[in-house]
Amino acid sequence: MVMRYEPQPCPHCGHTLDATQGFDDDIDPRPGDVAVCAKCKGFLLWEWTTDPEPEFKQRKLTPREFNDLPGDLRADLLRAQAKLEEIERSARKPS
Repeated sequence: MVMRYEPQPCPHCGHTLDATQGFDDDIDPRPGDVAVCAKCKGFLLWEWTTDPEPEFKQRKLTPREFNDLPGDLRADLLRAQAKLEEIERSARKPS
């Protein structure tokens, strides 16, 4: 299931992010949830910001934050990243 949200640029590559697809049926992002940009495969973290106005958006997940994630969640992110890379490679192959 895909959930749409207000478009925002990826903090890694600038690609427009406007949808998410979760591992489970519970796909509404919450503060602290992590994601992967479909374009650059960078890891992201959902959070509330207050500068200049309150906004729920994604920011870069730091290497330390990644390392602090539970092992199964790190593995899920790496699998999602690898799957996106596989999809990109297969799309580039000539038919």
